[in-house]
Amino acid sequence: MSVADQGSVEGGRRRPALRFAATVAVFALIGPIVGGLVVMIGFTVFGLGIWKPEDAIWVMLAMIVYGLWASYPFGIIPAVSVGALVALKDMYGGMSFGLACLFGAVAGAVWSQLAGGSDTANFLFPTLVAAGLVGTVVCWRLTRGKRRSAEAAS
Repeated sequence: MSVADQGSVEGGRRRPALRFAATVAVFALIGPIVGGLVVMIGFTVFGLGIWKPEDAIWVMLAMIVYGLWASYPFGIIPAVSVGALVALKDMYGGMSFGLACLFGAVAGAVWSQLAGGSDTANFLFPTLVAAGLVGTVVCWRLTRGKRRSAEAAS
């Protein structure tokens, strides 16, 4: 049996591992950026109280230029955690959109408790829950191919 034949025979066993790694990689690379943008919007509107779009755009631009890099050190752990949960559930029975959203929202809630303590009355809790949810939705969509999206819809 040639190496090419072995690859095709073993492809079925390697495919789930490759899909798992790709799903976690997408969540790790894209999730923190999306979540960081959501946190910046929440901080601008709710933390600073800037409601006028013409004022908010300049604050957001400054936050993006000076602070978007910080979304990786702060967001990589919840993003990889949700990505791994989504990938594991995909491997063992399939993942629904609603369950993925629940994972993202819970990750944001847990992360807000770790970051802000027990004071959940401030804007940090809903902002981080929204960041986890929106980041998960974007990454979920990116990890679904056309075939897998059609399978999930049926």
